[in-house]
Amino acid sequence: MLVAMISTLGVALADLARPWPLKIIFDQVLLGKPAGGYLGEALAHVGSKPVLVVVLSSVIVLIAAVTGGFAYLQIHTTSRLGNHVVCRLRRELFAHLQRLSLSVHYRSRSGEMLTRLSSDTQALKDTFTESAVTLGAQAVTIAGCCAIMFALSWQLSLIVLATLPLLFWNLFRLYRASRDAAKLQRAKEENLTTQITQVLTSASLVQAFGRERYETERFNESTGEHLTHSISHARFEAVSARSVELLGAAATSL
Repeated sequence: MLVAMISTLGVALADLARPWPLKIIFDQVLLGKPAGGYLGEALAHVGSKPVLVVVLSSVIVLIAAVTGGFAYLQIHTTSRLGNHVVCRLRRELFAHLQRLSLSVHYRSRSGEMLTRLSSDTQALKDTFTESAVTLGAQAVTIAGCCAIMFALSWQLSLIVLATLPLLFWNLFRLYRASRDAAKLQRAKEENLTTQITQVLTSASLVQAFGRERYETERFNESTGEHLTHSISHARFEAVSARSVELLGAAATSL
């Protein structure tokens, strides 16, 4: 996790550095504006403008290479850690299920147990490794962007940040709707898994009583309900992403 955090910090800092070579090319090379401070002294030792353009272009490639290196290390580390967590969690969960009383197994559905062992453990891996690391990288990037923005122009920064309350309100509203849709989708997945398990483990009885067509129709009905809730969940995710882009465009327009 420490290696993943360091890699995440490296990716965030490299992303913050990415626009600066282009800024120098536009301001100092194309527009001829003198740079002050340590930056002006460093640029003065580079040489002519063509040499400066070549150096800055090389820096762009260097930043991309550094970003790629940190990103690879981050993905590799978090993926390895997450897979180890999932493996250990599934082993402990399976052993725990064996120790539960028979009354618990009678009340629980087989599809629910299968979902716990497969998709739930995978979701925990995604949450505690990929999502947590991504959230940390985004938090560092946002903090760095805000610091740079206020250093350049606090007036423009306040105008841009004025859209944040509307953004948070919109995301919270869509999150609640998406959460409810995800719960329904999850319930349908458990029912579907339970039905598949029951039919496949009792295939001889189904065929003996000639219930193939009935079970097929029942399965088609369950998959149709699951499809409806899956589309509804996807629609909420699409609306959420587009609303964020629209508010970002509004901030840029202001």
